[in-house]
Amino acid sequence: MAIALAAAGLAAQSPVGAAQPVEDPLSDLALRIAASIAPETFVSLDASTDEQARRDITDRLAARGIRVVDPADGRPVLRVRCGDNLREHVCSAEVAGSSRSVMIVTRPRNIPATPTEPAGVIELRPLVSMREPILDVAVDRDRMLVLTPAAVVRFEDDDGMWRRE
Repeated sequence: MAIALAAAGLAAQSPVGAAQPVEDPLSDLALRIAASIAPETFVSLDASTDEQARRDITDRLAARGIRVVDPADGRPVLRVRCGDNLREHVCSAEVAGSSRSVMIVTRPRNIPATPTEPAGVIELRPLVSMREPILDVAVDRDRMLVLTPAAVVRFEDDDGMWRRE
């Protein structure tokens, strides 16, 4: 019976790495902004808000009964920023009026399930070791130049081993 219950629980779980629908963080941010401002309120957007975010947040706030208008004294000022990092999309809003509130919303980025070809490959392999610090190395077929703080040292390939000249 315990095995049957465990199997049923595993079958109900979504597979690891399955793509889940990701809601736009700006929609959730607009919902939070609307919750912090009274309905039928006029707000103005900060001039530093980028044009795409300005259009998107204006439409989403209008759908929730909040109008974005030109700046004027006494109106709350809204600053919206969106960006990405390696793991997630991030949107933040600051509402500055008689009081100040800050909201941040993050959503995981949609990472493809199958990896694409790598943009480049780095291969690490030891070439030579010296007592002096090695600042740089240049290899050209069967010759190698090693830059140290005191000199440039030349090496020759001798059957797969570097021999100092």
